[in-house]
Amino acid sequence: MKRTGPLALMIAALMGSARFVHAHCPLCVAAMGAGILGARSLGFGDAVVGLFVGAFALSTGLWLNQKIRSRFIPFQSAGVLGASFALTILPLQPMATENLYLPVFLAGPAGSPLNQAYFTTVFLAAGIVGGIVSLGGLAIHNQIKKKYGRVLVPFQGIIVTIGLLLVTAAALTLWKGGV
Repeated sequence: MKRTGPLALMIAALMGSARFVHAHCPLCVAAMGAGILGARSLGFGDAVVGLFVGAFALSTGLWLNQKIRSRFIPFQSAGVLGASFALTILPLQPMATENLYLPVFLAGPAGSPLNQAYFTTVFLAAGIVGGIVSLGGLAIHNQIKKKYGRVLVPFQGIIVTIGLLLVTAAALTLWKGGV
């Protein structure tokens, strides 16, 4: 019979000595995670799931960025956000099933960056849109706080961000022709 008393005592001591963390938005991160699981379990396609994964990646990056108190290198915040996004989105790319064709024919000779066709997955493109929408929700929340000097309703940031994501998810679903 193994003795679990010392192990339990060590775990309790570690948990008791841990500091309480005031995260940027831990509920936002949890809400994005629930949105990802909910969308996939309900049978939504890559566009809706990618949207929520992108928002989750950005929320996680913002949260982590606030936890790093010291700034060691220039553009560290942008690097943390970019790394969070890349380390969340790119490993999930194999689950993407739909491709997206993006023609860019703006200027220059054929084959130049502004005059060629790009192929990507719907999942990655929707992830980028999800990150942008999540930043938009944060900006709207901050503008409301700045204008009124306070938060108008409890969990205002979550309500605004999730509301924008749901409207965007509905638009993407209609664009793709249904679930």
